[in-house]
Amino acid sequence: MEEIQLAKVRKSNMKLYPIYKMIGLDWIFFYGVKVLFLTQVKNISPADIVLSSSFYAFCYIFFQIFSAVILEKIGKRNSVVVGQFLNFIAMCMIIYCPNFIWLLASQAICAFGFSLKGIAESNLLNASLPKTKRKGEIFAKIDGGGYSKFCFMGATSVLIAGFLYSINPYIPIVFCLVANLLAIIIATNFIDIEKLTEKKEAKPIKEEIHNIMYDLKDSFRFIFSSKRLRSLLLILGLLWGIIDIFATYQETLLKELNIPSYYIGFMLAGFQMLVGIFATKSNQFNKKHKNHTLT
Repeated sequence: MEEIQLAKVRKSNMKLYPIYKMIGLDWIFFYGVKVLFLTQVKNISPADIVLSSSFYAFCYIFFQIFSAVILEKIGKRNSVVVGQFLNFIAMCMIIYCPNFIWLLASQAICAFGFSLKGIAESNLLNASLPKTKRKGEIFAKIDGGGYSKFCFMGATSVLIAGFLYSINPYIPIVFCLVANLLAIIIATNFIDIEKLTEKKEAKPIKEEIHNIMYDLKDSFRFIFSSKRLRSLLLILGLLWGIIDIFATYQETLLKELNIPSYYIGFMLAGFQMLVGIFATKSNQFNKKHKNHTLT
């Protein structure tokens, strides 16, 4: 009976995960109008928006340690819920946001939320999969399926947000909050598999931090001793920076060309739709090109 119940829980988590990821992976309805909202409504310069993105990246790295400790203490499901709730608070701060300092504070809270749920989400799915030879393939299929759904949902939300922004700039932000609440509700329906199958003794927080710091040092030592991993880390950081700057300044340029928000929504939705299409083919592409995929 326990095995049957466990199988049902696994199946429930695997079905729920792509739906959750479609809505809760990132802030839908917001990124399509982010630059327009912050520059036109909140009077924050594009340079400060890029600076806030850099601040977010540093905070995200910093909170990784604390996120790992919290994950061990409260579990994967609860970590996802708390992470989504922190994102909800950060979005509420952006709605109010009277100045650049408030934007930085919201970015710090947002970084903590994304860091916490980012660690918990993949761990939750991995723990929900049965131990088989095809576990990696099943993980990639479910995770990739959820991501492609998010891309299509993101494209639709960007398109809608462009029209809504032209009516009232705050409407897309409210829609983003509603989507965030839906993600929190969905996340509460996950079940921690490890709580059903394992009984771990609680360790003191100091011991947890010590173990995590040791693992972190060991990981960095391994990364910096490998030429391939050093190169991978460098290119990922470089690409992330370029993409973030491009995403900010493309909207700024379109705004300065006096292109209406709904046209900007059409363009960004088209880009997002292409991402979704290619995401569905990424596994096939990776199988075909293997080590040359990144190139």
